Amino acid sequence: MLKEGTLPAEYTVKKRRLVMADGSPLPKKDKKKNKGKKKRKKAAAEKKSAMKTTALAG
Repeated sequence: MLKEGTLPAEYTVKKRRLVMADGSPLPKKDKKKNKGKKKRKKAAAEKKSAMKTTALAG
């Protein structure tokens, strides 16, 4: 849509942002799905670093 330089009638660009034609911003996507992944990644990284330190010490 933007790559071709065309927009549907319900969209417009203001201050380099894509907005609805009535001026309201686009609805934000739900980010709840990613929160669990971030916590799991952080926990896995901490567990991995703890294993490395115990391997070096012992």
